[in-house]
This record gives sequence, structure tokens and C-alpha cells, in this order.
Amino acid sequence: MQEILARLRHQQQQQQQQQLQLQQQQQQQQQQQLQLQQQQQQQQQQQQQQQQQQEQQQQQQQQQQQQQQQ
Repeated sequence: MQEILARLRHQQQQQQQQQLQLQQQQQQQQQQQLQLQQQQQQQQQQQQQQQQQQEQQQQQQQQQQQQQQQ
């Protein structure tokens, strides 16, 4: 009986370790997803900056045209 109990305990410990590893893997995946989200946000910010730059260029062109007309 004692041998059987010892074996069962050993199996339970192994299962618990495997579950812990799974949890760690899931946490890593969540962190990776967070990093991906942050990267996407940065890209969006860069795109917004580019749009602002383009608008500024258009304004400069308009000013040049006005000067030429005068």
C-alpha cells in the first residue's frame, strides 16, 4: 500500500510541475501579445506624425503660391 501511495504522490507532483510550466508558457504568450500591441500603437503614432508632416508641407506650398501671385 505504501508503495502505491508513494507512486501516486510522485505522479501528482509531476502533473503539478507540468501545469506550472503550462501557466508560465501562457504568461509568456500574454507578454508577447502585449509587446505586439505596443508595437502596433507605436506604428499608429508614426503614421499620425507622417500625416502631420504632409499637412505642413501642403501649407508651405500654399504659402509659396501666394507669394508668387503677388
